[in-house]
Amino acid sequence: MQFITIPIKSINLLERIYSLKHSKINIYPIRYVNRKISSIDLLYNSFNIIIRKIKISLDDAFNTCNQIIKEIKENGILNYYGYQRFGVKRPINHIVGKYFLKKDFEKAIKYFLAAYSKLEEKDAFEARKMLSNTWNFKESLNIFPKRLLYERHILYLLAKEENYIKCFRALPLRLRKLFIQSYSSLIFNKTISRLCEYDIDTSKIMNGDLVLMLNQYNKPTGKILKARAYNLNLLMDYVSKGKAIIVLPVLGYKIKMPENIKGQIIREIMLEEEIDIKDFIIKEIPEISFPGSYRALRIKNFEIFSEKEFNKNEEVIKVSMKLPSGVFAIIVLRDIMKNSNPSTYYGLPIIN
Repeated sequence: MQFITIPIKSINLLERIYSLKHSKINIYPIRYVNRKISSIDLLYNSFNIIIRKIKISLDDAFNTCNQIIKEIKENGILNYYGYQRFGVKRPINHIVGKYFLKKDFEKAIKYFLAAYSKLEEKDAFEARKMLSNTWNFKESLNIFPKRLLYERHILYLLAKEENYIKCFRALPLRLRKLFIQSYSSLIFNKTISRLCEYDIDTSKIMNGDLVLMLNQYNKPTGKILKARAYNLNLLMDYVSKGKAIIVLPVLGYKIKMPENIKGQIIREIMLEEEIDIKDFIIKEIPEISFPGSYRALRIKNFEIFSEKEFNKNEEVIKVSMKLPSGVFAIIVLRDIMKNSNPSTYYGLPIIN
């Protein structure tokens, strides 16, 4: 089920809604509202996920699944960004983003166009591979599949003039911003992994942590508090009661750093990546400059359960969950299935 808003000034709005016919979609008017809805209104996302082609007995798999779900309910999960943040069939978003941060606009655009993956359809794979060998933009227009609208538009502009900033601006603003945000997401994920490597307890507040207050609907208020000796016990109480969460920064030019080992790890990773906070200000393309944000380190207290069922002539396990906005179901599923190949979670061919 999906809620949408439509401007009331649309001509014959109700008549047009009622006249819409689709074999798989029903649309129902609900009520008038005084503003359009956005993702900030979302309380949670519901998922029903089927796990099939199970290689052990269904009973053993079901018992294991339930044991892991029990542990998830007790301890929560680390709030990694999911694979789709970076690209599933072609995980390049963060790489393109880093090139933009380093102001290497030509390399960013060329990587977006020509980085190829065996998970893509054969015609796209071959087109990108040919472009990476020739860099003939005009000729590539003849072989790039018509469904690759963004790539074809950039190729058309480059064939006329090799202005990489100008052709990048031909992409939708949301996509342009996604590249930079994907790179920040990578640093966030690396930070969580490094915390685990250093055996740091991510479930407990430590002095210098950043804590985000929540409202009665468990939505962020935007108020960030820094844990100090004088307020540590109070913040611990807030977190234990679900009134606040421990957060890490998603890198940008305006973020605050934790003043403890977590902040040291972020700076350590930034040094390895050879980036600086000021890199997120991109004067040449200011609309993609990223101020940063904050994201929960762990997620707890969400609804999740599993059941056995018969689906398409096969015994399967169905996992149902309701996750807060911004939490990736694929990360919960990875904790349950324990498979390191991302293709497993999307029904894609397994390519090692």
